[in-house]
Amino acid sequence: MRLPETRVMPVDDRRFMSPMKNESEDAIVGAILEGVELERSLEHAKNDCAGKLDFNIPDAFRVFDLNMRGFITAVELKDGLGDLGIYATFDDAELILNRYNRSGTGRLTLKEFEEAVLPLDPYYEGVLIKRRGSSKRVNPYRRDDIFAHGTASNYVELLRMHLKVEMSVEGLRQRISRNPFFKPIEAFAACDMNRSGLVTRDELRLFLETRGIFLSTTEVHSVARRFDKNLDGIITLAEFQSELRPKSPSRRVY
Repeated sequence: MRLPETRVMPVDDRRFMSPMKNESEDAIVGAILEGVELERSLEHAKNDCAGKLDFNIPDAFRVFDLNMRGFITAVELKDGLGDLGIYATFDDAELILNRYNRSGTGRLTLKEFEEAVLPLDPYYEGVLIKRRGSSKRVNPYRRDDIFAHGTASNYVELLRMHLKVEMSVEGLRQRISRNPFFKPIEAFAACDMNRSGLVTRDELRLFLETRGIFLSTTEVHSVARRFDKNLDGIITLAEFQSELRPKSPSRRVY
């Protein structure tokens, strides 16, 4: 008697299996792609600043830390942006601050501020990290005078880009949260290719590649850093859910 045929799924095909609904999968992939485009513009602005010989991280930090306390609050960030001609609400300033305030103190230290201006490109990162601050005093009425005119223009553009990126990402969070088909746990499970309960950068890359999306190492790195709050190289479910949760409920973005 002939036994009925049984189809055995090839091992390589298993990586294409996802517990997510198609609508939800499209939402997370689309959000990641939009985020990558925003980060590309941000990295370009960082590289432009790093290419200026007088630009350095300590002076860029002092533009906001006028009292030399060694940290920046959301109010100081908002006021500093305003003095540089960049209108931002307190909620806007908090979005920027909270992205880089890994310690969760509500105060941005110099070390945390570094991430906001350091390029991911190894060359530019190495060049900028070695530069020391100047001895010039910050003019509270013309804060960007601490840099040459061209450098100051690039720094202001970088800050504008930070504001644009965080406002746009918040818009993505809110649109995803209003998607009735989207479930963060299912999205996380789709990225967790080996079902370990954790997501690594390699798994994030594989998740995108199995959907025909190929990113550079730098781009995967930038996506992972946004989710990986403690920068240990691993994304937990809690970190994943936290990043997707809207940060400014009072701001309605459509």
